[in-house]
Amino acid sequence: GYIRSQGTICLITFPIAAGLAVMAEDIVLLAIGDKWLPAVPLMQLMAITRIIKAGQNLGPVAMATAHTKNLFHRDLRAFLIRWPLVLSGMYLGRGDPYTILIGGMLGEMGAACANGYLNMRLIGSITPITVADHVSFVWRPLIAILTMVAVLHGLSGLAPAPTLTPIAAVLKILTLAGLGALVYPLVLYALWVIGGKGDTVEKECAGILKDIAAKTLIKIRPAAREG
Repeated sequence: GYIRSQGTICLITFPIAAGLAVMAEDIVLLAIGDKWLPAVPLMQLMAITRIIKAGQNLGPVAMATAHTKNLFHRDLRAFLIRWPLVLSGMYLGRGDPYTILIGGMLGEMGAACANGYLNMRLIGSITPITVADHVSFVWRPLIAILTMVAVLHGLSGLAPAPTLTPIAAVLKILTLAGLGALVYPLVLYALWVIGGKGDTVEKECAGILKDIAAKTLIKIRPAAREG
């Protein structure tokens, strides 16, 4: 249950966060103007950190297995790792408020990586789930979003955001979002097929989509006959 729930969270969170990172400049220019362009790297760092943290939901497992004390140890350890890294990043970025903020966010990203690995090890200490099991539900969506980001980034460069009118910017964002919604599941499905169509989260999602499509067709056919 843990593997399936975390796999589902990653399947959903990864493409949303990655898409936000790719389209950050277009969104900022359209929504709040070019004066806020320095916010683009901040949005991208936040999106990447969200991807790193997506598979770190320890709480339900610890409570279900009566290991709530581990949650306290986890939080204490996360605190002792996070703040030294954040403060170190802020110190290294000293010079102006913007670079200090960037440094702090890079420190937070580093802490998310370290705590993520330690959380996987902690899960392994109270369940049979190993670090390799975590990798098993992460690698396919990770490759899928990297492919999606490469495609969207390449196409985005064909129409630089600062040169677009507001209407063109909206059309560009919608086009990129639609293309991402097409590329990501196609790559994910291809990887699932190449991997032998195992009993994974992708199989459940494919089954859900198949059921939705079947029900939609059942509703559409009578309407078409009446028309």
